Amino acid sequence: MDSYFVLSCARSGSTSLAQILNLATNSICQSEPMPNLCIETRLAMEGKLSSAQIDEALEKSVISRVKQFENDYEVYGEKNVTYGPFVEQMYKRLGCKFIFLKRDGRDVVSSMMNWHNHKFGDYYKEAYDFGDVAPEALVAAKELLAYQDASDFSRPRPLVSSDLYLKWNSLSRFEMCSYYWSYVNDLYLEKLSKISKDDFIELDYTVATSKEVLMVVDFLELKGVEKYIVQEMLDKKINSLESRGYDKGGFPNWLSWSDEFRQKFEVFDGFCDFCGNLK
Repeated sequence: MDSYFVLSCARSGSTSLAQILNLATNSICQSEPMPNLCIETRLAMEGKLSSAQIDEALEKSVISRVKQFENDYEVYGEKNVTYGPFVEQMYKRLGCKFIFLKRDGRDVVSSMMNWHNHKFGDYYKEAYDFGDVAPEALVAAKELLAYQDASDFSRPRPLVSSDLYLKWNSLSRFEMCSYYWSYVNDLYLEKLSKISKDDFIELDYTVATSKEVLMVVDFLELKGVEKYIVQEMLDKKINSLESRGYDKGGFPNWLSWSDEFRQKFEVFDGFCDFCGNLK
């Protein structure tokens, strides 16, 4: 059975893309199915999992799901934001394809800040500035204790060997989110550099067009995805705050960032080896 996986950091449009790809008549694309490797991805990023432990984790999650659907579809797909450390092992086990979904980091960080403030209140809970958090997000954050929050645990923190390690607790949430964007995208790019270029494709979702999305559809050999429906779904801005019935959010678009925010973001744009000018 053919399989593919959408690689992205949070707030990059992967939920939107997964729903579009799930339109295919010969395939299924699941969005963050469980178990979703939140704990394992952090441990793997910190070098705390052996190759055998990674194989075991993949067998119980990704690989078992591919096997579950092998008699029902020609192609199996899913999206998650926790695949970074596992790309090579997934490729070796499944011979799968990858879509590397990227988005302007300034848009990603603004979206993360608004998602924290208006929806869940759980982006880097250790940040000293809790934020201008709406009542619903505040309730959500209080109901999920830090040690139970697998989503927040899955986000990278600097290793002891990193220059950022001792500075981490003095960073703002904005800076922590900027670090996340840079680190995770760098990790994807580093892992993808080790597999065949024929088996992955990049898609910039900053201003995605139906033509670009259909190139991904063709790459995956999916059937039954119509251009006009793709455009309609792109126009809906799936999984944005607005699509969920919220206001746009109070954290400004990067075009309205202060010089302070711009300078803080620039520290992390290109912080890692592969990211460079990903924005």
